[in-house]
Amino acid sequence: MPAFHRVIFSAKPIAPWLAAAYTELLTLMLPLSPLCASLVFGRWKYLRDYSGFIRRMRIHIGALREGPARHYFEDVIGRVSAVPQEIAGSCVQCGNCCMDKRCVFLEPIADNRCRAVG
Repeated sequence: MPAFHRVIFSAKPIAPWLAAAYTELLTLMLPLSPLCASLVFGRWKYLRDYSGFIRRMRIHIGALREGPARHYFEDVIGRVSAVPQEIAGSCVQCGNCCMDKRCVFLEPIADNRCRAVG
């Protein structure tokens, strides 16, 4: 019987390619993004403010290209052991972890609040 060897998958070499493909797909789907976001999150505001959402989505995609998409594919898909299982602490609604306040779902309502999470 052949010995089975544990195959270790490293997403690091392909993470930049996957991140680029992901952001290009988002760019290609840009005209449909307000409709998709409205359907997924049940907030028709995204569809009513079509041009504003498209403008914010372009900023969002630009922020993703600066590293968060690549980090996602390296850490989550590559199962890097340094990624904590839980995030400790409490949210103070500052928006700094939301791609430096460039997330399309971050809305300034008295304090910065993420509309995707709630």
